[in-house]
Amino acid sequence: MEEISQGIYISIRGPPEIRQVNVKKGDISKILQSDFNDHVTIFGPKGFHLVLFCDDAGLSKGLSVNPLATRLICQRTGRDGILIPGSALLLDDYKKLTLDDLRFLLKEPFDIEEEKKEVKKMNDVLRDLKSRGVKHTIILA
Repeated sequence: MEEISQGIYISIRGPPEIRQVNVKKGDISKILQSDFNDHVTIFGPKGFHLVLFCDDAGLSKGLSVNPLATRLICQRTGRDGILIPGSALLLDDYKKLTLDDLRFLLKEPFDIEEEKKEVKKMNDVLRDLKSRGVKHTIILA
């Protein structure tokens, strides 16, 4: 990830906004107003390497569910029942995201075959790390 990333801030209410984010300086915590940030890696579509950050303690804090971020995660994972509480921040490892990218991601259908390919790639990377002595890797299934 570049030092300054361009991401999309998704509030509970109001339209999504473009935000400049310096991950190394703690901008994610500042933007989400939380020290307990969690993230969801989003596989596919091709050309995107997405991560959605949210407040990990959001549900226990009683934060409202973020309808747009929840829709994005459910659609991109092909699963219902995932709830994203509070504000969220969508970043890409390699590109500066735009509002057009968000619109595309919300329209692009979930593709289980593409996800399987991406998970296989991730598993291959994790196996390689494990073979080189890295401990505590997780194999995705």
